[in-house]
Amino acid sequence: DDQLDAVRQSSKSVFENVLNIHSLINSGNNNRGKLDSFMESILTHLFAVSWTSRGKFSALTSSVHLVGAQIMIDRRPELPGEILMQLQEQALSCYASELYTALFASHRELLSLTSEHHTDWSRLLLNTWLEPVIAALCSSNRKLKQNIIEYLLSKLMKCDDQLLGYMIQRLSATGSDQVEPFHGVVIMCLRRAQVLGLLRLTPAASCSDNLWYGHLHSDVLKTVLCNSDEQIRLDAFALLCDNYKTTETVTALEFSMLKFFIPYNLNNQSPSFRQSFLSLLNKLFYRLKESLGALRRQIRKDKESNSLKSSLLHYENFLMWMVNHLLHCLYPGSAFARRTSSLAIISLMSSYFVTEQDGFALPEKLTKYQRQALLECLTDTFEENKREALKICISYLAHQGIILDKQELQDLMKVSMSLACSTRPQDGSTAAYNFLLILKQLEYHPSQFDVLTDILPLQVLPSSQVPIEKEKNNAPLFLLNMLLSLLDDQINVASQFLITAAANRPMYPTLLCIRYLMQELDFKCLPPDVIPAARVFIQRLVISCLNLARVVSPVVQNSSPEGNIPEALLDPGLNINSVLDSDQPLSDKDQDCHPLEQDSQPTANQSDTVALSRALVESMPEYLIVCCWRSIKEVSLTLGNMCLQIPVSLIAEDGTNDALLFSLDQVKIVGEYFTTQLLESIHRGAFELAYAGFQLMCQMLWNHPVACFHHLPSQWLSDVITNMKSGHLGSKLCSTRRSAGVPFFVQAVTSTEPAATGRKCFHSIMKELLVLAISQPDADDREEAQISSHAQVHALNILRALFRDARLGEDVVQYVADGLQASILGFKSEQWAVQNSATLLLSALMTRMFGVKRSKDETMSKKNCQTGRAFFHRYPSLYPFLLSELEEATTDVGSKCRSHLGPSLYPVLLVLGRLFPSTHEGSDSNLNLSAFIPHVIRCAASPVYKTRVIASRALQPLARSNHVICISRQLFDNLPETGASIAVSSNHIHGSLLQLYQLANLMTRLATSISGNILDAFLTNLNKRTWLISSSNTCFATRQASLELINIVLDTSDAVTQKSPEHIKALDELRETFLAALVENVVSSRHLWQPLYFDFEKTRARLCLKHLASLEKVASRFVESQEVNGLIGQCGIDHGHKRDKPLDHFTYVKETQHLTANSFACDLLLKLLGSPLYEVRLEVLDSLLTVWRTDGVNNTSECYPSSLDSGDLDIDGSGVHMN
Repeated sequence: DDQLDAVRQSSKSVFENVLNIHSLINSGNNNRGKLDSFMESILTHLFAVSWTSRGKFSALTSSVHLVGAQIMIDRRPELPGEILMQLQEQALSCYASELYTALFASHRELLSLTSEHHTDWSRLLLNTWLEPVIAALCSSNRKLKQNIIEYLLSKLMKCDDQLLGYMIQRLSATGSDQVEPFHGVVIMCLRRAQVLGLLRLTPAASCSDNLWYGHLHSDVLKTVLCNSDEQIRLDAFALLCDNYKTTETVTALEFSMLKFFIPYNLNNQSPSFRQSFLSLLNKLFYRLKESLGALRRQIRKDKESNSLKSSLLHYENFLMWMVNHLLHCLYPGSAFARRTSSLAIISLMSSYFVTEQDGFALPEKLTKYQRQALLECLTDTFEENKREALKICISYLAHQGIILDKQELQDLMKVSMSLACSTRPQDGSTAAYNFLLILKQLEYHPSQFDVLTDILPLQVLPSSQVPIEKEKNNAPLFLLNMLLSLLDDQINVASQFLITAAANRPMYPTLLCIRYLMQELDFKCLPPDVIPAARVFIQRLVISCLNLARVVSPVVQNSSPEGNIPEALLDPGLNINSVLDSDQPLSDKDQDCHPLEQDSQPTANQSDTVALSRALVESMPEYLIVCCWRSIKEVSLTLGNMCLQIPVSLIAEDGTNDALLFSLDQVKIVGEYFTTQLLESIHRGAFELAYAGFQLMCQMLWNHPVACFHHLPSQWLSDVITNMKSGHLGSKLCSTRRSAGVPFFVQAVTSTEPAATGRKCFHSIMKELLVLAISQPDADDREEAQISSHAQVHALNILRALFRDARLGEDVVQYVADGLQASILGFKSEQWAVQNSATLLLSALMTRMFGVKRSKDETMSKKNCQTGRAFFHRYPSLYPFLLSELEEATTDVGSKCRSHLGPSLYPVLLVLGRLFPSTHEGSDSNLNLSAFIPHVIRCAASPVYKTRVIASRALQPLARSNHVICISRQLFDNLPETGASIAVSSNHIHGSLLQLYQLANLMTRLATSISGNILDAFLTNLNKRTWLISSSNTCFATRQASLELINIVLDTSDAVTQKSPEHIKALDELRETFLAALVENVVSSRHLWQPLYFDFEKTRARLCLKHLASLEKVASRFVESQEVNGLIGQCGIDHGHKRDKPLDHFTYVKETQHLTANSFACDLLLKLLGSPLYEVRLEVLDSLLTVWRTDGVNNTSECYPSSLDSGDLDIDGSGVHMN
């Protein structure tokens, strides 16, 4: 896109220079207000170009400055509406808004110079340019409104500051008669004006209690703050929070509205809403702080001003109300969203209002009850709430005083040590945050507490664990050593019998506490006398982590599914007696005491506890699974964070230096652990989190200045690729579960490699992987084929992970073509595992090539497509490859002798469906998209339904406008003109109809002259094949496709302005036949088993509702003709012969014998609502609800008869009745 934009900008500059040269040459001619032949031809050509071309907007914008807006409007009066409709597509919104603004500015300048009265030219200007904008803003098209507000409205307001008042006045008048006025649009306009700084607070407006900034009434503002649309509520709230001038005083009206809005939106369940809510509150607090400072400065200058003092009182009352209300929302049992929002807002306030110098001292206002409520939030089940509560407590400790006295601190310490051994995962994080709070209180108030005497009595610790004086002076290191001793004790129990440890004393919460507390240990600032103690701690921690991993690895590396206990762990040969002889009590009663006090406790009833533990884990195996994979998670994250946290200057090759913390041998040991976990772990929770830790380690190694360190990642990766190539039968690489942790291992090494070094390791690995992925094994050698397929599966899965990684950026783009070839060739493999991996790789490549899919349905946004010229210029090797694969796959696609299913057909069509012709299509003879068309047309005969569908979508972007008639004629030749003797298969007919439908969709995007010729060809051919929509066609798939095709043709014909008599005649004939087929009764029990019958009935019902007004008109004509025929019969006039027209086959009208067309329409609707098919009834009800819920902007009479009102039908539990 960057290259294409550069070409566009250069072309625009050249075009503007050409126009300027032409203007200088013709400057002597007195032709002002007229067009010469040169500009006439340019405008004619530009207006004929499709609006989907971005170059059209730039060229028209450049032409406006030369010819003026008035000439363009005279030549094309519908130009403003056409430009606005292009704002529906976000990719074109920027260009369309620029063109619209240029036309508006040019027209405004011209009218101001030529008109004498300001009122007259201003009214003309607003009617021409602003009325279409207001109409679009009042429509139900959400995307159009959003893009107008974001791209166009701000530019228009900058051109004329009177637009805001006019728009608010017009929108208020337009929406006054609506059930729900257009308040949301008004708010969006005001919001955009506020961002631009167009709203100014006048003295009169600041004193008003009813009007906000002199524009918006307080009742309207309060109504919008209660709107059901979350975005509208947020826009209204943004008006109160944000301001172009942050020092502007917040009025009493704004404070009252804030108090009204905040309580009702604290418990919103939408994360995106809460994020936007907090973002706006952040702006509010910043504005409050700035304006409060300005207000206090004004008071110091004018101490006698009562109005200023009153405003200051409003600030203090609001902030105090906010604190009290938010803390009151932290009551026990409050919802997660309410607690999260309240804590996040208080945390924001604590960052803005700390001392009296800020205007409001939040820590001083917290009462003991409120501080206790914050402490209770540390036990919340959601870690986000714990984090915010800890931030607020730290703010209080830093600026006010202690939160806990000595006794409370000791109690909290004992409780936290117990929670560090809990089997509930959330208790471990609670203990960690409690420890962090204790350390912060010791850090901010060291003189009031002593680590040994006040926090932990010495009798709690065994004599061997009494910390040395250096550890005592470093509280984090002291606490870490104590927790590490507890962890070693737990690992000792687990190594003897893992089930007992999982059920009673899991290891992961203790290690989690260690990981959290290590963040408080700043290795960069450690005193030299503490470094040896820290070195010993790190050595002990690495050994403990590796021992823990060794104990739990048999579970996470076992091939049994999650939730099942490996049988080896339940064998009777395990050393249970060693657990009974240990001095660690396991009963619930013993759990209540402090973990380090357990040496002195009795060990009775331990046999019963072991039996209960085993029974518990066997009945609920998740105890064991959770314990093991969470332990691996904590080990991986702890080791990874430790490697990244230790400064590189303290990591060296020499392991004997006491001034260093980490050595090369320890790094290799940790790397070996990560390698083992990633390559051998099968449970996803284990290797995903090992990946997170290994990634941190690789990041440290790549940035290490010593060669023996930064060569380790590439060496490890080379060993893995060698192992994969060898295909050794004893290899522990998991070929199922998408290769498990193998892609994560490769991704961690390659994504962290510095880009400054050229990523040599990444490029070498990509080349090796592509060779493995494309290689085709020898089918004769079964053993060799099996080994090769395993390597191919690993390569495809690794490539998928690398193509999905956004950190690799443009480095991976050069391998996209080879990756796509490997994926498509993988579809042709005989091994199911290779096909599965190739499918996953294809999905990743489609996202990498065309971007994340924007639309939720099957349609493709322009953002997700490329021109064929740009695509094949970027990946030139794909053109011959895709063409050859498509040709091979479609050779016998329509053969009746055998069912030919080309495995590579689907991915090739999927890629072609994302391409569309360029304006320079055909200039490159070797990269012409038209070469694919014959093969895609051949896919219409495929026996696979999905292939026919995707082939039709692939044909549309390949077809150029001048080839549509030729292609459609070829497709119509596949459709028999009569159903008497069908020589073509139903599959072929269905595929041809689907492709014709996609071609018909192109007509709306083409020039009028071209689309008119295409429409004539479609009308002529469809009128010859009307049997396809009649009851004589017994294939419901082709009937449904025919109805959809004729429907799109009729819709397109309505947009054609110039119609010949033959065109009108053919159109009327097709419309009558189509409407007659819609009301034909085909519901029968014998049809229920036929394929796509339900889809056909659903489509027929939807089209009946869409064309209900047309059906009403036809019914009226039928009734009138019946009356005329009756009169003729009374006069004795003979018809001569029966009129054989589609109207005579309107059997439903004949059977019901309606006296009026209105009753016919209502009766038809009731007939659809009474259909025995659930899908039909649901389709009708959805359509009716959509119509009745509209805001009155869309005129429903265009689609539904005027007699059909919401009051005409009474829908209740017993059925549907006419009123």
